Amino acid sequence: MKIVCRCEDITEEDIIKTIDEYGCETLAELKQLLRLGMG
Repeated sequence: MKIVCRCEDITEEDIIKTIDEYGCETLAELKQLLRLGMG
């Protein structure tokens, strides 16, 4: 398991799952759903 964002405890697996479930195509969409990079 690779931690991508320590502040929000987001893993690479979380990102892949979110892309698959919601069809995210941009980093902005991922940030909105996961709070990626907002910690």
